[in-house]
Amino acid sequence: MAFWSNNDIEPVRKYRFKLGNKWWWAKSVSKPSFDIAVEEYLLINHKIKYPGVVTWSDIEIVIVDFTDEDNKSVQARHLYETFEGRLSYNYDFNGLENEGFSKKIMIDGVNDVMDAAGFIIEQFDANGNRIEKWTLINPMIKSVNFGQLEYSSDDLLEISMTVAYDSAKFEQT
Repeated sequence: MAFWSNNDIEPVRKYRFKLGNKWWWAKSVSKPSFDIAVEEYLLINHKIKYPGVVTWSDIEIVIVDFTDEDNKSVQARHLYETFEGRLSYNYDFNGLENEGFSKKIMIDGVNDVMDAAGFIIEQFDANGNRIEKWTLINPMIKSVNFGQLEYSSDDLLEISMTVAYDSAKFEQT
């Protein structure tokens, strides 16, 4: 039965979501998705298809930057400072000789940007009850775009990020 003919059910709304425990300024986030490779096996003159490797697609996030009481950019500064001493963005390289560039460093960076609970995307109903929860397994920030400035617009400054991950856990309440 369709939702428009039943008063007891409600469609899920796109704008009722939360990213982590503190990211209320997130403008949009894509939900986890995956592709399954299809392999073919040739048996005489028949092609038989069977499932192959599952590949999880990257998550795209758009957040709005804002300033603090000192009139400094909060999100841009936080994202940059999170990775400044961990990756090759800091040309000093002190302290990186033994650790190097590793997956653990990238995952720790995401945990610093998000919160200790990990990378979580939640959806809610009209009453504020959680209806869906996605937890990304081993998320890594793959790219950050600090936005575009222009005199012809008074839009909010947006920062976009791409997050790669190994898999995702889905929960419903």
